[in-house]
Amino acid sequence: MKKKLEYTPHNGKVVLKWGNYLCFKVESQYGLQPVFLLISKVESVVTEDISTHIPTHIWNEDRGAISPNPDFAATIEMIT
Repeated sequence: MKKKLEYTPHNGKVVLKWGNYLCFKVESQYGLQPVFLLISKVESVVTEDISTHIPTHIWNEDRGAISPNPDFAATIEMIT
């Protein structure tokens, strides 16, 4: 039975290279070490949102103009 390995990429950054490898760096006792994982060998990937778009202004169809987003302050308050 093979041991399942779990990686947490440094700064959450992962790059797809050569069409079939996930490339990233992990922190180790020797500093940052590169990791290259063949996608076919990856069992699962956990992702999280790193940002969200909260517009300060929105398009108002009724007036045909840009208007301040009435939910902007409440949305900012909710995520902080």
